[in-house]
Amino acid sequence: MNTDKIYAESIVNEYSAKKTSKVVALKKLDAKAKLPATIFGFSFGIIFTLILGLGMCLAMNVIGQNQTINMISGIIIGIVGIIGVSINYPIYKKILQNGKNKYSYDIITLAKEIVNEELGGGMMNKSESKYFNTSRLMNQALLKLLEEKEFEYITIKELCQKAGVNRSTFYLHYENMNDLLVE
Repeated sequence: MNTDKIYAESIVNEYSAKKTSKVVALKKLDAKAKLPATIFGFSFGIIFTLILGLGMCLAMNVIGQNQTINMISGIIIGIVGIIGVSINYPIYKKILQNGKNKYSYDIITLAKEIVNEELGGGMMNKSESKYFNTSRLMNQALLKLLEEKEFEYITIKELCQKAGVNRSTFYLHYENMNDLLVE
């Protein structure tokens, strides 16, 4: 196989106009689904971590006068903080699942449209069709892996195994996973 030709085609692909509107819309829908859970998780976590810290400071007499009442109230406040921090993640996961359920139909429909889009009109030569077919396989593999786990946890090795391509072929098309996501 002529790798120089594939490399040249990948450069041409990089500089050619791309239809990214559906991919951008997919990213925005994904972010919209996750945003409420993320805001809640950070806010709730920070608040109860501060409450826990306040309780610890009172209990250890770092703040306040050295009195038994401060230590007892510090322990009680600290326990409230520990409870808040402990329930933060399960609540976050529930809100995240609700967001995913709310937007799942739109996200899946749009993702299927992207995968099933035609490669364009006109006849392609054999190497062009191979290049685009490999790219399509990697896009489909990415979508399947995204159904199983979040993008940050998907490795190039997993993607290549799922797509049935070599790792070196991946690097002929993309520099990293983010390039695949952008395309």
